[in-house]
Amino acid sequence: MKNALIFGFLLLTACHASRSSTEAGVEPEEARAGVAANELEVTNESLPLYQYLRRFPGIQVTGSGDNVLVMVRGGGMSDFGGNEPLYVIDGARIGNSYAQAAAAVSVNDIKSVTVLKDAASTSAYGLAGANGVIIIKTRSAEALRKQRKKKNQS
Repeated sequence: MKNALIFGFLLLTACHASRSSTEAGVEPEEARAGVAANELEVTNESLPLYQYLRRFPGIQVTGSGDNVLVMVRGGGMSDFGGNEPLYVIDGARIGNSYAQAAAAVSVNDIKSVTVLKDAASTSAYGLAGANGVIIIKTRSAEALRKQRKKKNQS
């Protein structure tokens, strides 16, 4: 019964957030950048990703190297399985594994890291984002976007 209530609440929150952002003409990325989003610009390129994640309030990082466990909002197992957040790198969903995310991106290429914590912010990612979403933007993707924009303007 408790699981059904939680699922119902998440579903209602997701539907409301989705409808209100599309009615207002807000793009999905702009809709996710609400109050619950915390963004950190990466300035020291010699630190591993988990060291940056430790700087966010409400994020618990245990371990180091390849044995890292990241939990958003103080942790706890999700009723839908797993307890790690969803990792998204330049718009591509990588999965709920820190090891996969760390292997998919070079630390030297990370431009910024954004953490989405609440249900309204993570609703665009469905159940995969139930434990939070960590969005990583890279410098190489930013350079590619600028090239495309410049090419389209000429």
